[in-house]
Amino acid sequence: MMRRCALGVAIAILIAGSVTFAQTQGRTEHYSIGPIADQGYPVGHCADGDFDVLTDYVFLMTGMVRYDKSGQPVADRYQFKVLGESVYYNSRNAQKSVAGGPGEVENKRLDPKTGFWSGSGVSFKIRIPGCGLIFAETGHFVYDPGTGKFLFNSGHNQMIGADLEALCDYLK
Repeated sequence: MMRRCALGVAIAILIAGSVTFAQTQGRTEHYSIGPIADQGYPVGHCADGDFDVLTDYVFLMTGMVRYDKSGQPVADRYQFKVLGESVYYNSRNAQKSVAGGPGEVENKRLDPKTGFWSGSGVSFKIRIPGCGLIFAETGHFVYDPGTGKFLFNSGHNQMIGADLEALCDYLK
C-alpha cells in the first residue's frame, strides 16, 4: 500500500512538472486529415503530343504545429502520403495511363519566420517494368512562395525541371 501511494505521488509530481514545463515552452498540436482524393492534378505539358499529364491519387496528411509560450507558431511540419497507387494519364485520352508508386510520400516544413517551405521525399515516382524509372521527383528543396522560386533543389527533379520526355513518350 505504501508503495502504491509513493508511486502515485511520484506520478502526480511528474505530471505536474510536465504541465508546468509545457506551459513555459509552448504547446504542440498534432493532426491528421484524410484520406482525400485529388483528381486531375496537373503534372506538366507534353508539347510533342499536345496534351497534359494529369494524376489522380488518394492521400493522407498528418502533421504537427508547434507554438511558443505566447501562442505564436514556430514550426509547421506535415507529411503527404499517397495511399495505394497514383495514376498518371494523358489528358486527351485517359486510357493511356500508368500507375505511380508505391511509396510516394512528401515531408514538408514551413518556417513561420521566413515563410519558406522545405520538403523532401519521393513526391512522384513512375517505374515501368523492363524499362526502369521514367519519372521521379525526389531529394530536397527550399521554396520561397513570395518570389515563386526554388532557393535550393537537389535530387532527381523531373517535375520541378519540367523533364517529362520519357513520361510523355509513354503516354502518347
